[in-house]
Amino acid sequence: MIDFLKRLFLVRKCVVCRKVMLDDTREEVFCNECRAEYERLKALRCRICGREHRLCRCLPPRLFHDVAHAVHLIPYRDAFAHRLIYVLKRKNDRVTRRFLAGELVRAVRDAGVSTADCDVSFVPRLPKSIGYYGFDHSRTLARAFARMLGLPLKRLFRHKRRTPLQKNLTVWEREENARRSYHLRRRLPRERGRRLILVDDVVTSGCTMARLASLAKSVGYEEIIVVSLARAIFRRGRI
Repeated sequence: MIDFLKRLFLVRKCVVCRKVMLDDTREEVFCNECRAEYERLKALRCRICGREHRLCRCLPPRLFHDVAHAVHLIPYRDAFAHRLIYVLKRKNDRVTRRFLAGELVRAVRDAGVSTADCDVSFVPRLPKSIGYYGFDHSRTLARAFARMLGLPLKRLFRHKRRTPLQKNLTVWEREENARRSYHLRRRLPRERGRRLILVDDVVTSGCTMARLASLAKSVGYEEIIVVSLARAIFRRGRI
């Protein structure tokens, strides 16, 4: 009876198209059509290396100097990817977060990136957005990711208040805005590993990740690994 009532009142919908899913599983996040689109996007090939995006390790130009590896799931190129990121930022859904964290763990392993002696950190959300939505999506995603790998989650960075949103700026404005917006926390963890995995939802120009990677290296991290759900499409040498 309890299981029947759960299925009756706790109806699960596809996170992208919001279609009601009538199957018995409570852990599925996509309907059949959206699952097929998600798998298609993962299988698309990078313009630079020719590998599938889930296996691609190409770096945006601004990350060449400070980042050793970059892993992502899908290209940030169409309505599906935009909607998935939108849901992650606005819906604090445990099932979706756990699914995406598991996908990132598999992508890191499939790409052959070692996680030995790694800490995990994240790109902090604007405090105003945390107040509005009630959570930091990057932090919750990074926490789930770190737990699955058995790695420590470290809060290393802070986001200043009243700074422009990166998405509203040009590439050159983003670089300057990232420099002004992100700083090291005043109290850093005393025990830190040699390598750091930075988790975010999407990498576009790479300006934010470049800033955080530089800050991380300034406090002793020797190798930086960038992990994101999506990455903007870019050609060699430019976005």
